[in-house]
Amino acid sequence: PVTVLPSCTCHDAGEILRSQGIDQLPVVDEHSGELGMVTEGNLLSQMLSKRVTGHDPVSKVLWKKKKKREKKANLM
Repeated sequence: PVTVLPSCTCHDAGEILRSQGIDQLPVVDEHSGELGMVTEGNLLSQMLSKRVTGHDPVSKVLWKKKKKREKKANLM
C-alpha cells in the first residue's frame, strides 16, 4: 500500500491521492508504525477553509489512530 510520512506536504498528499485514485492515505512513522490517515475529504476541507496550505505537513490534517480499549467483564 501507498503510505506517507507526517512531513509529507498537503499538496504532495493530494497529488498521491489523485494519481492513485484513492481517497485515504495511511500516515506512518519512520518505522512504518501507523499514525493515522489523511482523507481526501478532510484534506480538501482544511485547505478550502485555509486552515492549512499546500506547503503544510499532513500531520496538521491527520486523523489519528485511536487505541482500542478493552471492555471489562461485567462481574455480578
